[in-house]
Amino acid sequence: MKADDLKIDLKFKDIKHFTPDEFDRPDMLDCDALRLLDKMRHEEGKRWPIIITINGDFAITGHSPDSRHKFGDAFDLVIRHRETRKPLPILAQYAMASRYMWGGIGIYPFWDDPGLHTDRRPWAVFGRRALWYRDKVGEYQSILKYLS
Repeated sequence: MKADDLKIDLKFKDIKHFTPDEFDRPDMLDCDALRLLDKMRHEEGKRWPIIITINGDFAITGHSPDSRHKFGDAFDLVIRHRETRKPLPILAQYAMASRYMWGGIGIYPFWDDPGLHTDRRPWAVFGRRALWYRDKVGEYQSILKYLS
């Protein structure tokens, strides 16, 4: 067994709802972020018939300059109905993710299958997480500016 394989096996040892082949770079994932993703899938899966598909994880390029993807603690994901495989409404996806300690949540209503970005960045001042959405023309818009 190669060292990278052992590293991946140890990382996924206690993960119930995801396998390494669902990720682009399972060897580079942050363990706490992976556990939080698995916890969210487990707990929300008790409440609702859902699955979570991963569109992106660790990446050096292809994201904003301060992207958390390069730290391995970010996921681009879609929460779907287990039987139909159709994405849940974007606000339902957001409501589910917001119950967990994600430091950042991005809402992407204009992806082919609308979904979310979640990451484990440190929480901002006053316990606020980073919140944004990407509009139809691809511009990032802060949601917090509406809450100030």
